[in-house]
Amino acid sequence: MRNVTKKLRALALLAVSMFVFVSFGMAQQTVLLSESFETGNGATPPAGWVLEQVTGTTLGVTFVTSSTTPTVSAAYDGTKFVRYNSYNISSGSTRLKRDVAMSTTNKSFVMVEFAWYEDPGYTTNADRVDVQWSTNGTTWTTAATFNRYNAVAGWKAKNVVLPATANNQATLYVSFLFTSAYGNNCALDMVRVTAGPPAPPAFATIGTGTTTVGYPYYTFYMGSRTQMLYTAAQLTGAGAPAGQLLSVGFDISTAYPQVMQNFTIKMGHTTNATLTAFVAGLGTVYQQNYGVPGTGWRDITLTTPFVWDGTSNVIVEICFGNNGSYTSNSLVRGTAVTGGTWHYHADNYAGCTGTSAGTVQATRPNIRFGIPPINPGVLMGYVRDINTNAPIAGAIVQVGTARDTSRANGMYIIYNLNAGPVTANATAAGYIGGSASATILTGAATNQDILLAPGPKVGGMVTDASTGLPIVGATITVGTGANAVTTYSVAGGTYLTPLLSIQ
Repeated sequence: MRNVTKKLRALALLAVSMFVFVSFGMAQQTVLLSESFETGNGATPPAGWVLEQVTGTTLGVTFVTSSTTPTVSAAYDGTKFVRYNSYNISSGSTRLKRDVAMSTTNKSFVMVEFAWYEDPGYTTNADRVDVQWSTNGTTWTTAATFNRYNAVAGWKAKNVVLPATANNQATLYVSFLFTSAYGNNCALDMVRVTAGPPAPPAFATIGTGTTTVGYPYYTFYMGSRTQMLYTAAQLTGAGAPAGQLLSVGFDISTAYPQVMQNFTIKMGHTTNATLTAFVAGLGTVYQQNYGVPGTGWRDITLTTPFVWDGTSNVIVEICFGNNGSYTSNSLVRGTAVTGGTWHYHADNYAGCTGTSAGTVQATRPNIRFGIPPINPGVLMGYVRDINTNAPIAGAIVQVGTARDTSRANGMYIIYNLNAGPVTANATAAGYIGGSASATILTGAATNQDILLAPGPKVGGMVTDASTGLPIVGATITVGTGANAVTTYSVAGGTYLTPLLSIQ
């Protein structure tokens, strides 16, 4: 027994030496709708759904626990599913539609997932379902079509990512349009509508200092004018491409809600390397009374985006005047820059239209410019057993630092990946870690399944060293600590461990 344990522990140590840690996590996915149709009854759909006869005369949708032609003995989820009676309908189509709106505001990559029963009957009869969407509940657009026929019968996981025009909508509806081709019946179950986060905002940030200054929001006086110079090299180094700068933001340390009257932002190109006076001729890109809303980075979306030529230095002017009152300065964080800031403030000062000498400042406010956001892509697919093609739930799929955990049907989805080649690594209990390569396309969903091979098992027989008789109930441990796997010998002294993971 002692020798058996030693050998098992040696094997376990070999497995541990090959282990690679991958941190766990979940995608930033929002579930907008989850429907298993359990409360459907006969031809009456669950609350929030209605039936609409589109063509033909027979309303062929019912909610059942089983079905024939083909035989569907159980629902994919729960006890009930949607059946469309195309076996008895010569032609026609019925829409099962959602009449309760969902919101996709500030969301992207809206996806409809569902279970669909396929069977090999009537090979040439294209009984089918169209996945549709609408922003008003009356005008429908087809996103994808799924036929009933498949050489292999059974429930299949299906999904379709809706077009980008379904993103960021105040109201969104989905529907399933069943169409009969006089073949076998159709069956559908477990509908989920999910969405991902919006593309991350894109900023070009200049300055990392922590010194706090009162400009450009110098509300301790009634009027203020500040010009700040940022070089082309600094803009390029921060990731700003030539083109539109969409917003201007400052890192606020202390905020005072004093509203600045006639608040104006101006911007312009310059060849100056430093500021020695206020520079004239800048263009107005924002003008509206403004109060600093809080601390942290606070961005102002420009009414007129500034178009940077990609080679010139840029001056940003912020001014306000004739407030009629004063409080205290809102403090912003800045960095020491020689000749980077020219500033003036005074009571009863017009600010944007007044003239002033001003003085150079030793600290230039840190700034971030909003630039056109990237249009990232999505990687999605299924994690499956390489031998049986069965879905693997709970697998961790990771691309760089982004990751997701596969669902019960094996599906994973990772949002906001930059365009280009990526490698997705997957790990799951009882399986050897695996990977797959894919190319992410801008603004699109890339499908890539990942196949994992089961890990090894350790087995044998435990016997009494003196008599040679089998020992029942002996404890066999493979590995140590959190990675240990324990099993017991059974009749005849035999044992067999569960699958062992090797990464």
